[in-house]
Parts: sequence; structure tokens; C-alpha cells
Amino acid sequence: RLVNGAFTLPRPLELRAGASAFAPLGGAPLPLLGFGGPVSNEALTISVRQPIGANDALRTGRYGKTLVFTLSTDSP
Repeated sequence: RLVNGAFTLPRPLELRAGASAFAPLGGAPLPLLGFGGPVSNEALTISVRQPIGANDALRTGRYGKTLVFTLSTDSP
């Protein structure tokens, strides 16, 4: 969720890789994309959006969130 001081937006950030569907970011790692084999020089766009409802309160100022992206493998 985006944060502005002590205020947090009520809905989670949503992420997607390429043209996949957006998925909400929660407390656990969010796998965005998997490959069936080795890949080289693959360009990929990661999109982030913040849903805001019609009745959600907004505060003036900056909203922020630190995201950490990890590239990993499940086999050696």
C-alpha cells in the first residue's frame, strides 16, 4: 500500500509483468513471471498501479513505497 506519513491507502498496489493480469501486492513475495528454460537479453516491462476508490480519502503530499525485485531460480 502506498504510504503518506502515517496515512496508508486502503487498497494494495498492483503489479504485472508484460501483458499478464495485475495482481495485488501483499506481505508475501509475488511471483510476476516464470520462464521454462534459459533466457538471454529478454526485455520485460513491469507495470505498477494503485487503485483508488471513489470514496477513498486522499491526503496532500507525497505517497511512496519501496519495492525490491529479486531474480531467482528454483533449481541449481
